Amino acid sequence: DSNYQLIWGSGTKLIIKP
Repeated sequence: DSNYQLIWGSGTKLIIKP
């Protein structure tokens, strides 16, 4: 969803957009 942004780096980080 638009409320989720998946960041790929040294690990999978799930950023929640309030």
